[in-house]
Amino acid sequence: MKPARASLCLATLFLLPAIANAQTAATLGNNSINAEEIRQIVSSNAELNQRFKASADAVEPILKEELVRRALINEARAKDWDKQAAVARQIEQATNSVILSTYVASLSTPPGEYPGDPEIKAFFDANQGKINTPPRYRLAQIFIGRPANPQEAQAARQRADSLVKQVIGGGDFAALARSSSDDVQSRERGGEVDWIEETNMTPEILALVRTMKPGVTSDPVETQAGWHIVRLLEFQAPSPATLEQARPAIVNALRSQRASEISRAYVDDLLKKTPVNIDRAALDAVRAQIK
Repeated sequence: MKPARASLCLATLFLLPAIANAQTAATLGNNSINAEEIRQIVSSNAELNQRFKASADAVEPILKEELVRRALINEARAKDWDKQAAVARQIEQATNSVILSTYVASLSTPPGEYPGDPEIKAFFDANQGKINTPPRYRLAQIFIGRPANPQEAQAARQRADSLVKQVIGGGDFAALARSSSDDVQSRERGGEVDWIEETNMTPEILALVRTMKPGVTSDPVETQAGWHIVRLLEFQAPSPATLEQARPAIVNALRSQRASEISRAYVDDLLKKTPVNIDRAALDAVRAQIK
């Protein structure tokens, strides 16, 4: 279901309770994560905010993964890894890419009030029959979280395999989810995740459920967060969207289109003011040196 954990990675679908911004939430040696940083991670994904009923325990896989990442980065920097010529070039390229994309975005952002109702209605009318609601799936899962220690991953996978065998052998899926799932919120509902749109699924889960029929239980599917044993409860095919259902997608499409138009106009104006001058002789000289 969608990255990073956008959807069925339910061990990461949470919103932390309010705590002081400066409060340290987790540490690994000299590396730490504070509450404000966690809020930023959560707020970057709308699905995470919709899952605010889970225990704070659900944040542990993300905190462990991020702390390990920071520890490795600091270790590499302490060894001047970022000073190596090849690495430095990649860093410069990545930095320039971020500067360029964010600067162009700042230049081409449409006015906040765009599009208005007339533009939205006109787009909807012109595309009726082409705008559908995405496919939706009602799912249940038993989730086994990925241990922070990689050496424990095999045992976690074996635990997931064992649970599948119990389900195949006639075990009650809901009861096993309540007793064994690591996802706090869905565990309380016997593993039920409720309806999820196809656009909100991680690729691993989406590829799986597209092949399933209602009532079928999957083998463990691995994502970055852990292993998911998925049961498809219901499937809802695409259907023509109403104007209100389509409004968010139409707004995004029109704003993206307008941003592209503004960006192209800015570049065209830049080139008119300062035309590009290409030295053909210099190009030919370089070309001659290439074997």
